[in-house]
Amino acid sequence: MGRVVDSAGKPIAGAVVTLTRHPDRPTEGPTHTATTDEDGRFDVGMTHAPTKSMPFRLEVTKDGFVPHAEHLTGSASYEKDIVLQPVKK
Repeated sequence: MGRVVDSAGKPIAGAVVTLTRHPDRPTEGPTHTATTDEDGRFDVGMTHAPTKSMPFRLEVTKDGFVPHAEHLTGSASYEKDIVLQPVKK
């Protein structure tokens, strides 16, 4: 769960959020994908609570913005705000 915003704090609708379990072994774990709503909110819809040591790769993409990617260690109560920067022209 979380929110995607621009550098001014405005929500970005239509961004694609992908959460991959076991990012170093992508074929061994599921991938969950969501699209942000009009408020920039997303929920990747995991079906179980990850352990505190479960690794993930979080990626966010949207046309016109620089893609965002980071590695996380899981928590079911994770609330993440992601700021996307516009692509420089």
